[in-house]
Amino acid sequence: MIRYKNKRAIITGGAQGIGLACAQRLLDEGAQVLAADIQKWEGSAASSVLSESERFRYRRTDVTSRQEVETMVAEAVASFGGVDVLISNVGVAKKKPFLELTDEDLATGFQIDLVSMILCGQAVARQIKTQGTQGAIVHMSSVNGVMAMPGYTVYNVSKGGIEQLTRVMALELAPLSMHYPDKPKPGHPEGSRLDAKWSAPLGADRIKRQF
Repeated sequence: MIRYKNKRAIITGGAQGIGLACAQRLLDEGAQVLAADIQKWEGSAASSVLSESERFRYRRTDVTSRQEVETMVAEAVASFGGVDVLISNVGVAKKKPFLELTDEDLATGFQIDLVSMILCGQAVARQIKTQGTQGAIVHMSSVNGVMAMPGYTVYNVSKGGIEQLTRVMALELAPLSMHYPDKPKPGHPEGSRLDAKWSAPLGADRIKRQF
């Protein structure tokens, strides 16, 4: 089934993991996709399974920079003629005890995990408003948005913030016919470092001890 033929999507955090899986699925469903990531294309997981084409573009982007985000959207418009979908998927889970968090930890962590979602959402929503078309924005949340884990203060709080950000945007941008699917709350991707850690035989016992 080609459900998304000719739909134009931007996926951040698209070099690997969940973002890459989203890009592959949308391409399979007929969409045009621009994947963005802080990683270089060369050597990325995406480069080993995808090739740039008329329907797929890759752009190295720092989504904490408003200028780079706006340039990312402009490239999608130049390549595909517009934008219909944003999957905002960037996130970094850095473990550090609450009492040891520095100003830099807070500023950097919230900028990547939460503020980037606002910057990307603004840029794409403005483009969709300019187009006068309907669109969809998906914020990739996490089980950590509703379940706290010790040592991951910035990540947990950011994911909780994403839940509220999506509600606010849905209400405020409703006149634009914007669609906000319920915030996905994935766990750790199969085969990832965190998946290996928490899926190990002692993983369940470790979680029980921490809670």
